[in-house]
Amino acid sequence: MNEYAPEYTKRERILLIIKVMAWAFPTFLIAKFWFFDWLSEYLENANCYNYGNINGVHLIFYGLFVFMPLFFAIIIFLLEGRRSIKVLKAGQNPLPNEKVFKPTKYKYGYASKIQPFIILSLILFMVAFSIWGGFQAHGLTQDIKPCEIVKLSILLK
Repeated sequence: MNEYAPEYTKRERILLIIKVMAWAFPTFLIAKFWFFDWLSEYLENANCYNYGNINGVHLIFYGLFVFMPLFFAIIIFLLEGRRSIKVLKAGQNPLPNEKVFKPTKYKYGYASKIQPFIILSLILFMVAFSIWGGFQAHGLTQDIKPCEIVKLSILLK
């Protein structure tokens, strides 16, 4: 068996970069020119937005402490988690016939399982952080005053 994993050709590398940039660049532009402006305006009066029994502050805290870590855990799992499980089962990294960007020697046994173990541990940590964040968000949002009370307290001063 060959000592090194097969490499992408120059054409394949360029196509991969174009595919990633096709979704990454528009996402960056949307975040920079629309989402962060909208979020900063929303944060200023988040307690004024009511959605039944919850308000905007609940959405912000639960989004930050629960949904963001869970979202990143899911993304990492979709991008690298399944591959990591395959590497753990095969005991070889990179996987057979998997192409790489630079000359990479195959690793076997325990040496091949270090990177997948770290990736899967990171995913589990983010899920645990999300669970812990649920309790933190609950505690932080217990004393949120509705918008009307905040406005009345300003008028009374």
